[in-house]
Amino acid sequence: MHIQAQRLKAALDLLSNVRVKNPTLDVLNYIAVDDGRLRCTNLEVDVSIATPESRGTSLLLPRARVKETLRHTPDYEMVTVASESPTVVSLVAGGLKLKLGTLSVEDYPPPPEAKDLREFTLPGSHLV
Repeated sequence: MHIQAQRLKAALDLLSNVRVKNPTLDVLNYIAVDDGRLRCTNLEVDVSIATPESRGTSLLLPRARVKETLRHTPDYEMVTVASESPTVVSLVAGGLKLKLGTLSVEDYPPPPEAKDLREFTLPGSHLV
Protein backbone atom coordinates (compact mmCIF):
# COMPACT_ATOMS: atom_id res chain seq x y z
CA MET A 1 0.00 0.00 0.00
CA HIS A 2 1.38 3.39 -1.00
CA ILE A 3 -0.57 6.29 0.58
CA GLN A 4 0.02 9.93 1.50
CA ALA A 5 0.72 10.36 5.24
CA GLN A 6 -2.03 12.96 5.65
CA ARG A 7 -4.64 10.57 4.24
CA LEU A 8 -3.49 7.66 6.40
CA LYS A 9 -3.40 9.85 9.53
CA ALA A 10 -6.97 11.03 8.89
CA ALA A 11 -8.21 7.45 8.48
CA LEU A 12 -6.41 6.32 11.64
CA ASP A 13 -7.88 9.24 13.58
CA LEU A 14 -11.39 8.18 12.59
CA LEU A 15 -10.72 4.53 13.37
CA SER A 16 -9.14 5.34 16.74
CA ASN A 17 -12.61 6.32 17.98
CA VAL A 18 -13.49 2.62 18.07
CA ARG A 19 -12.43 1.90 21.64
CA VAL A 20 -11.26 -1.59 22.55
CA LYS A 21 -13.56 -2.91 25.28
CA ASN A 22 -11.99 -6.34 25.63
CA PRO A 23 -8.24 -5.86 26.11
CA THR A 24 -7.72 -9.62 26.41
CA LEU A 25 -8.26 -9.93 22.64
CA ASP A 26 -4.97 -8.51 21.36
CA VAL A 27 -6.13 -8.64 17.74
CA LEU A 28 -8.59 -5.79 18.49
CA ASN A 29 -5.60 -3.47 18.92
CA TYR A 30 -4.94 -3.80 15.19
CA ILE A 31 -6.42 -2.23 12.08
CA ALA A 32 -7.22 -4.54 9.21
CA VAL A 33 -6.08 -3.44 5.76
CA ASP A 34 -8.11 -5.51 3.39
CA ASP A 35 -8.30 -4.96 -0.35
CA GLY A 36 -9.39 -1.34 -0.57
CA ARG A 37 -10.56 -0.78 3.02
CA LEU A 38 -9.18 0.01 6.46
CA ARG A 39 -11.32 -1.62 9.16
CA CYS A 40 -11.43 -1.48 12.93
CA THR A 41 -13.73 -3.29 15.34
CA ASN A 42 -14.34 -3.77 19.06
CA LEU A 43 -16.85 -6.57 18.34
CA GLU A 44 -19.77 -4.20 18.97
CA VAL A 45 -18.87 -1.42 16.54
CA ASP A 46 -17.23 -2.07 13.19
CA VAL A 47 -15.96 0.89 11.15
CA SER A 48 -14.62 0.57 7.63
CA ILE A 49 -13.06 3.32 5.50
CA ALA A 50 -12.57 3.02 1.74
CA THR A 51 -8.92 3.44 0.79
CA PRO A 52 -8.32 2.70 -2.88
CA GLU A 53 -4.57 2.86 -2.16
CA SER A 54 -4.85 -0.40 -0.20
CA ARG A 55 -6.30 -2.48 -3.04
CA GLY A 56 -4.46 -5.77 -3.27
CA THR A 57 -3.17 -5.47 0.31
CA SER A 58 -4.24 -7.72 3.17
CA LEU A 59 -2.54 -7.28 6.56
CA LEU A 60 -2.97 -6.05 10.13
CA LEU A 61 -1.40 -2.82 11.41
CA PRO A 62 -0.69 -2.28 15.12
CA ARG A 63 -2.96 0.70 15.70
CA ALA A 64 -1.10 2.61 18.45
CA ARG A 65 2.40 2.04 17.04
CA VAL A 66 1.51 3.21 13.53
CA LYS A 67 -0.40 6.24 14.82
CA GLU A 68 2.54 7.26 17.03
CA THR A 69 5.01 6.80 14.15
CA LEU A 70 2.92 8.91 11.78
CA ARG A 71 2.68 11.68 14.36
CA HIS A 72 6.28 12.53 13.46
CA THR A 73 5.81 12.14 9.70
CA PRO A 74 5.09 15.26 7.59
CA ASP A 75 1.69 15.17 5.89
CA TYR A 76 3.20 15.44 2.40
CA GLU A 77 5.33 12.27 2.79
CA MET A 78 4.29 9.08 1.07
CA VAL A 79 3.95 6.02 3.32
CA THR A 80 4.52 2.51 2.06
CA VAL A 81 3.16 -0.42 4.05
CA ALA A 82 3.82 -4.01 3.02
CA SER A 83 3.59 -7.46 4.50
CA GLU A 84 7.04 -9.06 4.80
CA SER A 85 5.71 -12.26 6.37
CA PRO A 86 2.53 -13.34 8.18
CA THR A 87 3.93 -11.78 11.39
CA VAL A 88 6.00 -8.80 10.11
CA VAL A 89 4.85 -5.61 8.39
CA SER A 90 7.21 -2.98 7.01
CA LEU A 91 6.40 0.72 7.11
CA VAL A 92 8.48 3.23 5.15
CA ALA A 93 7.84 6.98 5.48
CA GLY A 94 10.46 9.40 4.21
CA GLY A 95 13.78 8.32 5.75
CA LEU A 96 12.10 6.14 8.38
CA LYS A 97 11.99 2.38 7.88
CA LEU A 98 10.27 0.16 10.46
CA LYS A 99 9.52 -3.51 10.77
CA LEU A 100 6.54 -4.08 13.03
CA GLY A 101 5.32 -7.29 14.58
CA THR A 102 1.78 -8.15 13.63
CA LEU A 103 -0.76 -10.94 13.78
CA SER A 104 -2.16 -12.99 10.95
CA VAL A 105 -4.96 -11.27 9.06
CA GLU A 106 -6.96 -14.51 9.39
CA ASP A 107 -7.14 -13.87 13.17
CA TYR A 108 -9.08 -10.62 12.69
CA PRO A 109 -12.83 -10.88 13.44
CA PRO A 110 -14.98 -10.83 10.32
CA PRO A 111 -17.31 -7.88 9.84
CA PRO A 112 -20.74 -8.38 11.35
CA GLU A 113 -23.39 -9.63 9.02
CA ALA A 114 -25.59 -6.63 8.46
CA LYS A 115 -29.22 -6.97 7.65
CA ASP A 116 -30.91 -4.14 5.84
CA LEU A 117 -27.52 -2.51 5.19
CA ARG A 118 -27.54 1.09 4.03
CA GLU A 119 -24.36 2.73 2.85
CA PHE A 120 -23.77 6.47 2.95
CA THR A 121 -20.97 8.99 2.72
CA LEU A 122 -20.32 11.39 5.57
CA PRO A 123 -17.55 13.99 5.82
CA GLY A 124 -15.05 13.02 8.52
CA SER A 125 -15.45 16.40 10.23
CA HIS A 126 -19.00 15.38 11.18
CA LEU A 127 -17.64 12.47 13.22
CA VAL A 128 -15.34 14.49 15.44
